[in-house]
Amino acid sequence: MDEKTLIAILSFILTLTKFILDEYRRWKDKRKEAELKRLEQLEQQKENGAYPPRKDRHHKR
Repeated sequence: MDEKTLIAILSFILTLTKFILDEYRRWKDKRKEAELKRLEQLEQQKENGAYPPRKDRHHKR
């Protein structure tokens, strides 16, 4: 394996790693935004006096 091939392989691995990390960060940011939006909506509902439905209400005992 000559030097150029090795450099090409390492360069490819580095690019791939960078791409994966960027995608992961973007996904994490989206999740964080969604969570903040959900908490904000819950706060608004509490202020308006409309609480979200309880999860155990539809279960039959």
